[in-house]
Amino acid sequence: EAIDCSMISQLSFWDALIIVSAERAKCRDIWTEDLNHGQIIRGVKVVNPLS
Repeated sequence: EAIDCSMISQLSFWDALIIVSAERAKCRDIWTEDLNHGQIIRGVKVVNPLS
C-alpha cells in the first residue's frame, strides 16, 4: 500500500509509509514539517506545527 501511495501521491516511500500507517490506525491528522500543511492524503490531514 505504501508503494502505491508513494507513486499516486508522489511522496517518498517513507512519507507514504507514515501516511498509510496513520490511515490504518484511523488517525485523522499527522503532524510533520516534511509535507505540505493542510494537504489531505488518503483521508489523513497534514498539519505542520511550525506554520
